[in-house]
Amino acid sequence: MNIAGVNINEPESSASIFKRVEDYRDKTGIFVQIFDHNKVVCREHLLWAYEKALHTLDNGTNRGDSLEMEALLWASGRRQIKKAIRKMGLPDNARQAIVMVEGELDSFLEYMGWEQDDSMLEPSIDKLLALGITKEEIETTDRPYDLVFEYMSTSEI
Repeated sequence: MNIAGVNINEPESSASIFKRVEDYRDKTGIFVQIFDHNKVVCREHLLWAYEKALHTLDNGTNRGDSLEMEALLWASGRRQIKKAIRKMGLPDNARQAIVMVEGELDSFLEYMGWEQDDSMLEPSIDKLLALGITKEEIETTDRPYDLVFEYMSTSEI
């Protein structure tokens, strides 16, 4: 699984971006999901969500109708699709995003006209706060970035 930060050279509506992503999925048949870069704590955050999504689809306990949606639900820690999209989805006119692509990342980036910038995958306290982890929770541990896994595992899902 490839996970990368990307710069969106020509911002557009999230609906337009997702239409182009859907077209790419239809052409290639590969998994692609896009996230708000401000709420992805680190690469492992999304890898863990992806693994949980695979597991729930395999055992029939999924809430989403696709692997992409199930990964978004897990990454957001939300049960409802609308809440998950509001929490982790790409906002309109975003200039940066995090992408998960199963397969050739460069081909996807070329198709979308985006440039890779993995600096936005660096963890930060601001990302934990944006995800909904409280300052008090962060202050109680010497490993604050591990809180994202607790958040996802004890979430509404």
